[in-house]
Amino acid sequence: FSDSESFHLQVTDRAPRVTPVDGPVALSCLGGSIPISASDDDGDALSLSLGSAVPFVHLVDQMNGSGSVQVAAGIAGGTYDVELVATDQTCGASASETFTLIVANNEPPSITPIAPQQIRAGESLTLAVSTFDIEGGLVNLSGVDLPAFVNLQPAGAGSWTLTLTPGDADAGSYLLQLVTLDACAGTSSVSFELTVAPANRPPSADAGSDQSVAEGTDPVVLDGSGSSDPDGDAVTHAWVQLAGEPVVLSDPSAAQPSFAAPLVASDTTLSFELVVSDGSESSAADTVN
Repeated sequence: FSDSESFHLQVTDRAPRVTPVDGPVALSCLGGSIPISASDDDGDALSLSLGSAVPFVHLVDQMNGSGSVQVAAGIAGGTYDVELVATDQTCGASASETFTLIVANNEPPSITPIAPQQIRAGESLTLAVSTFDIEGGLVNLSGVDLPAFVNLQPAGAGSWTLTLTPGDADAGSYLLQLVTLDACAGTSSVSFELTVAPANRPPSADAGSDQSVAEGTDPVVLDGSGSSDPDGDAVTHAWVQLAGEPVVLSDPSAAQPSFAAPLVASDTTLSFELVVSDGSESSAADTVN
C-alpha cells in the first residue's frame, strides 16, 4: 500500500534596490568620486556595475553593496546620464537607477604677461613666472624652442623661475614663448621679446691736455669731455688732485670742473687724475698737469 500528499511551494526573490544619487551631480573637468550603494531585502550578495559605458567614468565595486563612481580628469564638459545597476548574485535579479552628471567646460590656465626684457651678454637675469588654473588642478609650464642659455624651473605651486645667462655669442634679438598645460588638456601661452646686447666694455678716460697758466688765474678749467664709452653708455666723472698746492674743484663729478690757480713762490705743477664709469665698469685713470 502507498499514500501521497502534494503541497504547493512558492519560491520568491525580491529584487535589489539601488540607492538614488542626489542629483544632478556637478563636477569640473578634474572629475571626482561619487559614493553609491544598493541593498537587498533577502540579504543576498550584490554586484554593482554601470548600465552603459560613459567616457572617463568607471565604477569601483566594494562587493558589499557599496562602491563609487570614479570620474577621471580630462572628461569633456557636458551632461551625462549615468545608469547604476545592482545584481543579486544568488538569483540574478537586478535593478537600476540613473543620475545626471554635469561636467563644466574646462577653463584654460592663465599665465602672467612678461614685458620685453634686455640684458647684456655675460650678465644674468631671473624672472618670476606665475600660472593659475581656476579648476585648481596642476599646471605644467614649458618653453617652445628656448635658447640654451634660458633655464625654466618650478619654484612651488603655480610658480616658476626663468633664468637667462647669455654668453658673448648669444647677442641678438629673441622671441621667447612659454606654454601652459592643465590636467584637462587646456592650454595657453605667453610670448615676450628678449634683447641680448654685446658684453659691456669699460669706458675710456681722457683728462685733456696739459696746461700752463699764470698764478691767480680763475677759472682754470679741466676738460674730461673727451672721455667715451665704446658701448655708447653715459659715463660719470670722478676727479682727484694728486700733487701740487691743494685747490678746490668746483665739482669733482663734472666733466669740466674748474679751480682758481693758487699764488706760488715758484713754478709749481698741479696734477689731477680722472676716472670715468659707465655704471658697471670703471676706466683706467688718466692724468693731466
